[in-house]
Amino acid sequence: MLQKAYRGSPERRCGMSKELKSCPFCGCRSHIVWESRKIGHAVQCRQCVALGPQCPSKSEAITAWNTRAGEKV
Repeated sequence: MLQKAYRGSPERRCGMSKELKSCPFCGCRSHIVWESRKIGHAVQCRQCVALGPQCPSKSEAITAWNTRAGEKV
């Protein structure tokens, strides 16, 4: 289960300089970055509740969220 959420700006909450893209499903710009010691990190849309891939780090979760189908990482 994802345990801890960082709400709002990823720069302030996660110590990241990357900005999150809007949700690929609904276009919402409001996100939650989840953290779990067991399964890692993931980004979730606050409007449609779409959940990005679970990754070992916040940075990788944000990169995965920002990567769109057919786009090279």
